[in-house]
Amino acid sequence: MMTRTAQEQQAYERFRAIAGDFVIPKQMIRNNSDDYRRQVFEEGVRPNQLWVARHEGYAAYVAIVSVGADERTVVAMPMDGDLDVQTRDSLIMLHDTPLGLPMVAWPALTTEIPVRLLAKPAGEFAESDMRIFVSGHPDGIRVQQGASPRFSMDEAIYDEMVAHIRRWHDMCAELPQLEPQKASAGVSLDRVAAMKELMRKMGMSLEDAAAVVDRTTPATDKQRRTLAGIGISLDDIPARTSTLPKDLLIEVEQPRWRAEADQYAARMEGDARLNLAQSAFALAARRTGHGRESWRGALMQAADGDTGRK
Repeated sequence: MMTRTAQEQQAYERFRAIAGDFVIPKQMIRNNSDDYRRQVFEEGVRPNQLWVARHEGYAAYVAIVSVGADERTVVAMPMDGDLDVQTRDSLIMLHDTPLGLPMVAWPALTTEIPVRLLAKPAGEFAESDMRIFVSGHPDGIRVQQGASPRFSMDEAIYDEMVAHIRRWHDMCAELPQLEPQKASAGVSLDRVAAMKELMRKMGMSLEDAAAVVDRTTPATDKQRRTLAGIGISLDDIPARTSTLPKDLLIEVEQPRWRAEADQYAARMEGDARLNLAQSAFALAARRTGHGRESWRGALMQAADGDTGRK
């Protein structure tokens, strides 16, 4: 049996004393349920929600102030559940937060970030509380003014958060350009027909056919002859662009597609969301219906690698 040093035993007893008094708030249990996540994914992102944003291994709480004019972005305020990282320009809410625990907010760091970074819904603030946060001024009752960090480690945690928030904001400029809604805007119908012919005649997967048509994989003579049989030359197909229907580009950025995009990233190089949207467009070139919801079936089909062949 392992034995503890006196210092380790003291730390262990302190942890047990703290943990023994801790009760997981009901809000936290509810907000971690699969049913709650499905409900929020279905209803979509909206103001006052609290989310966990995540990118490349770093995660942070953000409160949604508003949905951007470009619906692929949100105006978000960074938050934290650790009061030790508070700063003089932060605001503290001790009770009635979506986590059921005290939280720190930084109104001065509010900025626009891509919706694609939102990984997990974590509840919702009362609208009146969000108004206080957005104002940047405590009400002295529910929301208090923050203080300077007590330890240098806490300052480092804060500095890291600021660096990531700024990087997340810069990512907005990297989103594919939105074009006015047009039928097959900027996407060659020959490209769609060529992919379908390669899938039908040569048994290729959607990803492999797209790679040939987009000339990221060299075409074989047999593949070229197959396309020539329907009057298509790869050399005449315009280079692949990010110009896709606006509703599709907005829908694929939503949090409900994060897991599918992560899985899709392992199957194709480049921007997983854009690749997923390109594949969905190819599968649903003759789709019926309008609006973002009409693309969901094709996106799921593309994410599952279903080429539509029976």
